[in-house]
Amino acid sequence: MNKRQSKKLYQQRHGYNPGEEDRIQLQISDTIKYTECRLVEAEKERVNRTYSGFLESIKQRPRSKARWWRRTR
Repeated sequence: MNKRQSKKLYQQRHGYNPGEEDRIQLQISDTIKYTECRLVEAEKERVNRTYSGFLESIKQRPRSKARWWRRTR
Protein backbone atom coordinates (compact mmCIF):
# COMPACT_ATOMS: atom_id res chain seq x y z
CA MET A 1 0.00 0.00 0.00
CA ASN A 2 1.45 3.33 -1.04
CA LYS A 3 1.25 6.58 0.90
CA ARG A 4 -1.80 7.87 -0.95
CA GLN A 5 -3.80 4.72 -0.33
CA SER A 6 -2.89 4.63 3.34
CA LYS A 7 -3.90 8.27 3.68
CA LYS A 8 -7.30 7.56 2.07
CA LEU A 9 -7.80 4.55 4.30
CA TYR A 10 -6.92 6.60 7.41
CA GLN A 11 -9.40 9.31 6.39
CA GLN A 12 -12.17 6.75 5.86
CA ARG A 13 -11.49 5.06 9.20
CA HIS A 14 -11.43 8.30 11.18
CA GLY A 15 -14.49 9.90 9.60
CA TYR A 16 -12.93 12.61 7.44
CA ASN A 17 -14.80 12.94 4.16
CA PRO A 18 -14.22 16.07 2.05
CA GLY A 19 -17.53 15.47 0.24
CA GLU A 20 -19.45 15.78 3.51
CA GLU A 21 -17.58 18.87 4.68
CA ASP A 22 -20.10 21.34 3.19
CA ARG A 23 -23.04 19.45 4.67
CA ILE A 24 -21.40 19.39 8.10
CA GLN A 25 -20.61 23.14 7.94
CA LEU A 26 -24.23 23.87 6.99
CA GLN A 27 -25.49 21.70 9.83
CA ILE A 28 -23.20 23.48 12.31
CA SER A 29 -24.33 26.95 11.16
CA ASP A 30 -28.00 25.90 11.34
CA THR A 31 -27.47 24.60 14.86
CA ILE A 32 -25.81 27.86 15.91
CA LYS A 33 -28.65 29.94 14.41
CA TYR A 34 -31.26 27.79 16.16
CA THR A 35 -29.42 28.07 19.47
CA GLU A 36 -29.15 31.86 19.23
CA CYS A 37 -32.86 32.20 18.35
CA ARG A 38 -33.83 29.84 21.17
CA LEU A 39 -31.79 31.86 23.67
CA VAL A 40 -33.60 35.05 22.65
CA GLU A 41 -36.99 33.29 22.88
CA ALA A 42 -36.14 31.83 26.29
CA GLU A 43 -35.16 35.28 27.57
CA LYS A 44 -38.48 36.73 26.34
CA GLU A 45 -40.39 33.87 27.99
CA ARG A 46 -38.53 34.42 31.26
CA VAL A 47 -39.30 38.16 31.23
CA ASN A 48 -42.98 37.53 30.44
CA ARG A 49 -43.23 34.91 33.17
CA THR A 50 -41.59 37.22 35.71
CA TYR A 51 -43.89 40.12 34.79
CA SER A 52 -47.03 37.97 34.91
CA GLY A 53 -45.92 36.64 38.31
CA PHE A 54 -45.49 40.20 39.47
CA LEU A 55 -48.97 41.14 38.29
CA GLU A 56 -50.47 38.10 40.03
CA SER A 57 -48.71 38.98 43.26
CA ILE A 58 -50.23 42.48 43.37
CA LYS A 59 -53.51 42.34 45.22
CA GLN A 60 -56.23 44.88 44.76
CA ARG A 61 -56.65 46.99 47.90
CA PRO A 62 -60.13 46.55 49.28
CA ARG A 63 -62.04 49.82 49.24
CA SER A 64 -63.64 49.07 52.59
CA LYS A 65 -60.17 49.12 54.20
CA ALA A 66 -59.53 52.57 52.72
CA ARG A 67 -62.87 53.79 54.03
CA TRP A 68 -62.10 52.33 57.47
CA TRP A 69 -58.74 54.14 57.48
CA ARG A 70 -60.37 57.48 56.63
CA ARG A 71 -62.99 57.07 59.34
CA THR A 72 -60.61 56.10 62.14
CA ARG A 73 -57.89 58.68 61.54
